Amino acid sequence: MEIDEAKEFIVGRVINPALNSRSISQKSKESIKKTRQWIEHCKFVGDLFAYISRFTGEGDRRYETVYSELKKYGLTPIEDIKQPFINKFKDSLDECLKISDMQEGESYSSWDISIMARVFNIQRGIYLLENEGIVEGVLTKVTMGGDGDYPNSWIEYGYVLKHYMLEFKGKTDINFKANKAIIESNGKPIHVFLKEGIDCNYAGIFDFDSFDESNDGSKWFILKKRSQEKVFSLNKYKTELEKNVQSALRFPKERRREIIACTNKIPVRKSAITQVFIRNPYIIAEVLLRAAGVCEFCNQTAPFLRAIDNTPFLEVHHKIPLANGGEDSLENTVAVCPNCHRKAHFG
Repeated sequence: MEIDEAKEFIVGRVINPALNSRSISQKSKESIKKTRQWIEHCKFVGDLFAYISRFTGEGDRRYETVYSELKKYGLTPIEDIKQPFINKFKDSLDECLKISDMQEGESYSSWDISIMARVFNIQRGIYLLENEGIVEGVLTKVTMGGDGDYPNSWIEYGYVLKHYMLEFKGKTDINFKANKAIIESNGKPIHVFLKEGIDCNYAGIFDFDSFDESNDGSKWFILKKRSQEKVFSLNKYKTELEKNVQSALRFPKERRREIIACTNKIPVRKSAITQVFIRNPYIIAEVLLRAAGVCEFCNQTAPFLRAIDNTPFLEVHHKIPLANGGEDSLENTVAVCPNCHRKAHFG
């Protein structure tokens, strides 16, 4: 497997020579052994590359001493093999352990969770999924049924969870970064893992509901499990559908018919989400009255009357789309027939 080759690439060039050296200090060797542990637990080349990318040599307090010793005694530090690693494994750098691939009810290790979060610290309880400083989700390991610092428990089994907040030096503060990320998640996924010994069972995606506290100052979140039905973006679905249609058009007719014959005629139903602009109804009314039943693009009479009130059916279109910064104003809107409306968007 390529991941095994990638591990050996680092261990053979950096780890083993350093550990076998008589010149390297014991303190540095202990640090190198921890590095070897992380290398061993990476399951994909992309995760391994993310780990070694943390090493930045001089000026990095975490690894500067090890880096300096290795350079001093003519040994190769990880920093010096990053580019060769890229060159050798460039086709696999995007392969990594993804939260989207995790199955509810399956067990994962603390190593897996920390590697996914790109934090590389298995002692954490709450991990933030960040992209350029923006929190996009949370991973949290929850020990159930304990009587210690975090006596987490089910309020409603499998659905509503009492999850104690992160504590530091005996103090719990809702403004601690991890606690704040959960409180301000606003629909961003909170992935809950129930910790049992060394294994963490994936319980699924939860949403923040509220928080509470006791007289002794302990604070906890109330998390509610999100519906198991997958929710996806309507706009993304439409984009993907159009791409798939274009692909299907390129298939030979016989192959297309074979696929149709093997396809279930009853479509799968899913929930979809979309974002909308809250438009001004008075502008819509004013534009429709201004048009007086005639399309302001093609100057043809509206194709039919609305069943609800017998008025000409026209649609109000923004010349500069709202999504592109256009105004919801009389000057930026026209009343058009359905054909011209489609032409304006797709013609």
